[in-house]
Amino acid sequence: MPLHHWPTPDRPWSTIHADYLGPLKDGKMILVLIDAYSRYIEAFVCGSSTSEATIDKFRLSFSTHGLCDTLITDNGPCFASAEFENFTRMWGIRHVKTAPYHPASNGLAEKAVHIVKKGISRMQDGQLETKLIRFLFKYRNTPHCTTNETPAKLLFNRQPVTPLDRIRPSLRNRVEEVRDRQKRYHDKCTIPRDFHIGDDVFVRNYGRGARWLPGRITETLTPVTFKILIDGGTVKRHADQVRRRVLGGGPCDSEDEDIGPPLPSFISNGADHRGFRRVAPSEQGHVAEAAGRALNHYDPDAGVATSGAVAGVAASDAFAEVAASGAVAGVADSDAVADVATSGADAGAENSRKRGVSRPPQWRSEE
Repeated sequence: MPLHHWPTPDRPWSTIHADYLGPLKDGKMILVLIDAYSRYIEAFVCGSSTSEATIDKFRLSFSTHGLCDTLITDNGPCFASAEFENFTRMWGIRHVKTAPYHPASNGLAEKAVHIVKKGISRMQDGQLETKLIRFLFKYRNTPHCTTNETPAKLLFNRQPVTPLDRIRPSLRNRVEEVRDRQKRYHDKCTIPRDFHIGDDVFVRNYGRGARWLPGRITETLTPVTFKILIDGGTVKRHADQVRRRVLGGGPCDSEDEDIGPPLPSFISNGADHRGFRRVAPSEQGHVAEAAGRALNHYDPDAGVATSGAVAGVAASDAFAEVAASGAVAGVADSDAVADVATSGADAGAENSRKRGVSRPPQWRSEE
């Protein structure tokens, strides 16, 4: 006769095969249940195989895993009794009994009985209940040859922790290690910001108006998220969108630094946003020569101008940009150096005309 399989269930604990193991040497019996989907085995030691004892063990199993849809057994007296039939009918379980004297019809239950019997026979120490518990723990957490998964994982949709997992690196530890490494790399290029309730800050404005708006922190939502009171309401901002407000400070274009005092007037009051204007080609010689003259009239109070002038002399043959910057700084920091730079402008222009050097437009401070 060709081999015929029972229908494969589509979920755990839907179809259960059951049979008894025993009697053993001490007269005890073991009721063995196996789930057709996950191959999960439940086994209970019984003093007898009566219908009442069998029903009690089924109730214990159903209290843990829930009711099954189909129960397949042989025609043993405990399964064929009217008491057991009433039990399955009351709980809405379809009870299927195989053909008499044909154990192969319930082959999955017979195989489960053989596995349990072989497993407990190999254990030397302990009572029958202890051997059974130890065997079931190992069997349920070992991948099955049919499903390639452990019965416990298929039934519970998770893998129970075993002694082998104690020596295996946990997923949590690997995740924490990766996150710590990511944080170390990220924090190398960041500036720590610590804000508290009541701090005066500037917040990023994504609407119309100024780019940064003054406000005050009123509530800490998370370690990096705050509620901030501004003119017109309350906004929620991340710490990356908040800058500390210093007395007399104003918004800055950089989002990586705290906002400090306003820019000096000699920069902020210029012709453009940097306080400089283009130098016409006819004036480039004046600027270069003025920077060179400043080198020979060093004033300790005009250190910035002198540093710029040295760079300007070195680059005067090719470009006058750095020298012009030094001359501009000299005007800002020292009137004496500015006078010297102005007095040498004519000589610089004459020198440039004689050499015939053509220089690109440079930047010079707006006077």
